[in-house]
Amino acid sequence: MDIGIMKSWIEGKNVLTLIPQSGGLLEISFADDDILRIRYTDKDIFQPDEAFILNGEPDKKSFTLEKSDNRFKLSSEKITVEVTLDPFTFKIKDMYGNELLSSTSNFLTSDGIRKIVRFNLRPTERIYGLGQDPMANLNQRNRERRMWQQWGHGRRSGNGGIPFMMSSEGYAVLLNSPWPSRFAVGEAEIAERDELADSWAPAPWPWEKIQETAPDKTMILLDGGDLDLFIICRPRLDDLLKGYAQLTGYAPMLPKWALGFMQCKNRYRSQQELLSIARTFRERKIPCDVLIIDWLWFKEFGDLEWFKKDWPDPEGMLKQLADMGFKVLQAQHPFVEKNSLKYEKFKEAGFLNDVPEGARPTFDHTNPEARKAWWNEIKRLYQQGIRGYWTDMGEIEQHLPGTMSFLGPREKVHNIYSLMWTKGLYEGQRSDFNERVFSLPRTVYAGIQKYGAGMWSGDIDASWEVLKDQVVIGQGVCLSGQQYWTTDVGGFFTGKEFTPELYIRWFEWGAFCPLFRTHGTRPGNEPWSFGEHVEKICTDYIKLRYRLMPYIYSCARKVTEEGRPIMRAMCMDFPDDPKAVEMTHQFMFGPSILVSPVLERGARKWEVYLPEGQWYDFWSGKLYQGKTTVTVPAPLDVIPLFVKSGSIIPMESAKQHVGEGNTNKLILHIYPGPSAEFELYEDDGKTYDYEKGQYAKTTIKCEKDDEIKITIMPAKGSYKGMKDIRDYEIILHHSNKPLKVEVNDLSVDTWDYCEEDMTLKIQVGSVSVYEGLNVRVIPSDTQAIPSMGKQDVKISADIDTTEDGVAMVTLAMYDIHSNTEHSYKVELTEPYGWTVIKGEKSVEDNFAGFAEAKWYLKAVVDALPLISRGSLNIEIDGKAASIPLNIGSGYATRWSVVGSFDNIEDKGLDITYEVESNPDAPFYTYKDRHLAWQRLDGEFNCFGYVDLRKCGTNVSNGITEGVAYAKCKIWSPKAQKGYIQISSEKGVKVWLNGKEVLSSKDILINEVSNPVELDQGWNTVMIKCSLYAEKPYSGREFGFNFRIIDEDGQIMEDLLYKA
Repeated sequence: MDIGIMKSWIEGKNVLTLIPQSGGLLEISFADDDILRIRYTDKDIFQPDEAFILNGEPDKKSFTLEKSDNRFKLSSEKITVEVTLDPFTFKIKDMYGNELLSSTSNFLTSDGIRKIVRFNLRPTERIYGLGQDPMANLNQRNRERRMWQQWGHGRRSGNGGIPFMMSSEGYAVLLNSPWPSRFAVGEAEIAERDELADSWAPAPWPWEKIQETAPDKTMILLDGGDLDLFIICRPRLDDLLKGYAQLTGYAPMLPKWALGFMQCKNRYRSQQELLSIARTFRERKIPCDVLIIDWLWFKEFGDLEWFKKDWPDPEGMLKQLADMGFKVLQAQHPFVEKNSLKYEKFKEAGFLNDVPEGARPTFDHTNPEARKAWWNEIKRLYQQGIRGYWTDMGEIEQHLPGTMSFLGPREKVHNIYSLMWTKGLYEGQRSDFNERVFSLPRTVYAGIQKYGAGMWSGDIDASWEVLKDQVVIGQGVCLSGQQYWTTDVGGFFTGKEFTPELYIRWFEWGAFCPLFRTHGTRPGNEPWSFGEHVEKICTDYIKLRYRLMPYIYSCARKVTEEGRPIMRAMCMDFPDDPKAVEMTHQFMFGPSILVSPVLERGARKWEVYLPEGQWYDFWSGKLYQGKTTVTVPAPLDVIPLFVKSGSIIPMESAKQHVGEGNTNKLILHIYPGPSAEFELYEDDGKTYDYEKGQYAKTTIKCEKDDEIKITIMPAKGSYKGMKDIRDYEIILHHSNKPLKVEVNDLSVDTWDYCEEDMTLKIQVGSVSVYEGLNVRVIPSDTQAIPSMGKQDVKISADIDTTEDGVAMVTLAMYDIHSNTEHSYKVELTEPYGWTVIKGEKSVEDNFAGFAEAKWYLKAVVDALPLISRGSLNIEIDGKAASIPLNIGSGYATRWSVVGSFDNIEDKGLDITYEVESNPDAPFYTYKDRHLAWQRLDGEFNCFGYVDLRKCGTNVSNGITEGVAYAKCKIWSPKAQKGYIQISSEKGVKVWLNGKEVLSSKDILINEVSNPVELDQGWNTVMIKCSLYAEKPYSGREFGFNFRIIDEDGQIMEDLLYKA
């Protein structure tokens, strides 16, 4: 039915109500001078708003109303709305008369359930926002986005719709409704259907394209409830996002630790393991603030109690972790299984959703009393030491038609389930404690940001294709008003495409996401899990994140004050540069740093588009002119970063965690332009006292003409724990050598100048933050020239091995300062047991600027050391260098395996199967099956893990179980003593040369045996493992890591291993 003709109208206080001829009400008002609100109901009265999308009901602003025969003109101080009554249409114009948005002639139709509105699109208009798009579109022009939350996996992130869209033409539309809706923009191509997700939480519409689409129109289709649109009219995307935050709530300051590094894995299985991980971080001096406990810290979904067999003393554990500086997030889920500890309690109280027969019971977070009850359970965990909430599966992952909640049917509550859940946690913690709240849900909806929520992108595959998508998806979420977002760094599901190089490139980019968190289903997922080279690179990027914390935290304040994203798509800062807006795989991190992640395996140089202006290479300091595409070196340890001229980036020394001491030293990196300014924000990082004005802001400026003037203004404000005295290190990039440096009008000599990279470092100690500082740099007449020449050639080499045993060696040589021609020779010495299958072992050539060489190697012998060592011997311009090439995880991964046998009632470890009495038999007859020894694939996996699930498992009464054996041979050149080092799941036995040397029914983590005797020649190792688990879905369930070490804990280099 076309709601096209208005039969009458009523002018109220700051509102115009139109009465459609077909019935119902249409209301027009202003939520601000530049925010128009249009509401429509087909009832006699508007329904109450129960979605909590808005941050309270907005005030209605005054406007002037001019009337003519069939028209109205509503004018605020900033926009004018021209309305016709027959048919009902409108145009919105700015204060200069420029049209911003207009409706079509059939703007509104309704059939009593579905309401459809239509707007005109301009030919070059771009549309942004609308939440997390699994298809990785940044510009939503010609796409259909569905506001129906669903789990995602594999290639695609979950669909996390946010009914908020922004236009490049200076307007945005927010649909204030929890009901399912679709935004059909232009041609409105639909996304791929995830059949599994759509079977668990079926969408309320057919998975097909809307019939009524047009390239020059946007349609919004709402299936239920009243229509409530806010149209924000502001020129810049930042202004539109501020309008969104104004309506739906500004994100509060997150606890500072949430901006540090978060370590996660599917899953840490015990108190012992988590403490071991924490100690290893601190021993290796790798900064980390957050450890995350994934599922199964409980026995059943809905227990909300520790499974004491694996977590015997959680309070003691959490205290130990807190003493080491760690905060702990803990997974929660919507499911409350019938055999869980809390099912009957919640059911009797009426706190569970009414689900169809056979569906999994779920908690009803739409019920305010139920939310309080949930918090009362979580409060106990908080008091034990839990400090954040990982709210998983909150789409709801399984939400079948016919489900009823306190607020109504499934369709009404589905999209806001996670919002309500997060709201309950936020309000509960805020009512009882003053520490800041942090939740990490898997899906979000409009308004959730005001409850201290981040978001992560779901259960994605580990692949280069997915990494490319994630770079775009994150920007799209931030363009939708959800400013704290992260990904599973490294990917969640780990397949054959996963290699250390993929992990490194993902990790480098992850350091520049709003939230920085690694997660995945891998045997090891810590920075040290993939070898020393990977560990060093990852550690360097974690440290860089912590060094940047003053910059990041100040940017976070802009999220709270203005809704301004930290991760900024290029269209935000360079909307008038047509090339920049298309560069969706690079972005700005805060106002100053351009990030261009490397997204192709083996790439060691990378193209970056630099918009107008001047840009400094973060790594080399080299200055580039903008409006051009540059190709820069990108060795494996470098993500291309550029700093916009006219930038000030405050940094500090890297800490082990954000709470480690309060350094007095602030390091100011200044990248001169005509002028630069930065506002440093500080508070206690922990409480909500900043809401009471307990914070400090310091304005830092730099002006450049004939001389450089740096001004650090006196701090405004204070907070508990603030230090009054500060040391400054000012680093002026691309500077000439000064004739003189003055501090507060006095000449000083506490500066150093580096001619090679043209940086001036000025040290100023013991400055009162309330007095400020003035620094004046008077340049000399001599113009510095960056040093050029053959000594500037840099060399980078790395090796990346696939699990099926192909090693790719990449050598990159580059001279960043000149195009001087260099000569080079390279000789590759093959690691023991490996041979080159592609590429010349000896290469000789010349290059200017950049050169690279690649080799591919494959193992050609049966017996290999744990690490095969070779080298690249390089000579450049007559200067020699040698780079080691090491292949191997450091663990034995070439095994023969047989299984699986039964592990009924978890007693299989004590059953003597025929394998133990006759280990050399070619096969075994077991329960009418022939089980034969077979070579285990994945022999060169980077984790060094022997995954016995590949033998198969058994399922009995809901339990996945099995027993399997693995066998390898070790050659020793002499009789000698060694020590077995093993990590394994519950239930393992080890035999060496037929003698049992180790047995355990506990989880083992780098367990070292008593001394064992190796014979000269070949030795046989056999390992028996058992599996007994209800939910064996993590990266370590049925397998082990194994090696022989010496008394100093080092690999015994003279041993060879074979299957």
